[in-house]
Amino acid sequence: MIKYEQDDNVYNFDLDIYRNLINVLSQIDRFDASWTSIEKKEGQSLKQLKSIATVRSVGASTRIEGSKMSDEEVGLLLSDLAIDKLKDRDGQEVVGYFDVLNEISNSYEHIRISENELKGLHNQLLKYSVKDAWHKGDYKQHSNNVEATLADGTTQIVFETTPPGFETDDAMRNLMDWYKWIQYVSFEHEIENRKPEYYRELRKCQAEIPNENITTWIKFFMGALLNIQEQLMMKLEQTGIESNLSPKEKSVLTIIANYPGCKSGIIAKKLQIPNPTIKKILKSLTDKKLIEKHSAGPGTNYTIN
Repeated sequence: MIKYEQDDNVYNFDLDIYRNLINVLSQIDRFDASWTSIEKKEGQSLKQLKSIATVRSVGASTRIEGSKMSDEEVGLLLSDLAIDKLKDRDGQEVVGYFDVLNEISNSYEHIRISENELKGLHNQLLKYSVKDAWHKGDYKQHSNNVEATLADGTTQIVFETTPPGFETDDAMRNLMDWYKWIQYVSFEHEIENRKPEYYRELRKCQAEIPNENITTWIKFFMGALLNIQEQLMMKLEQTGIESNLSPKEKSVLTIIANYPGCKSGIIAKKLQIPNPTIKKILKSLTDKKLIEKHSAGPGTNYTIN
């Protein structure tokens, strides 16, 4: 049993240290120990994966908060960005989230993990969101429980979040003591793919407060980390196939990775290569199963396979 003291309150957490958990922790630890050498060796490939992970993180995180935009739509928006065209809230949130991810990625060594820095990033996150201007740069001021709408039109709370005010302030101060940042795979995308399980485990723990057993939550969280670790290594293996591509093929693949759902004309314009040549390259990459073709005619677009 783990005891966590805060002010005059004592919270008890039960955690069963079982064999499988030890094995998972060992796998993650071994991967962490070898990561520095992997990062140096696979530097160029990781740049490409970082671009894909960024789009997936932006898409997944904003969808969890209610956005309806797919990864392809997110990629297209970011590939042809015009701030004055951001009329809807989904687009405004996507671009703000993208800007913040870029800021963290480019300057993480200089960003302190503090409440002031976090509020500054939140201000940047919502700088395009007209309807959210009233609370940008600050913690929530209203309840934002996760709710599901039932068939009869009534709502049911799926997960009760920390109430606004002092409790959120205290929780955020505690969060500053622990954080994780993953650049090359999207943890948000993993959570989105397992959202029913994610909420189920949160609810299970919450129902037992203040003496909850968090074993299944730790199992879920560590399993998610292990899964994205395996995904990363599989993606790096895939880039080995790509190492034999021609410079033009690599350039086209990079454009598609950065802008999922783009069309041949956009690729030709960005690379300043004739469109007929681009179409031949796209066919070659499709045949090699490195990209996937969607739709037909003028609507034809491509994503990483």
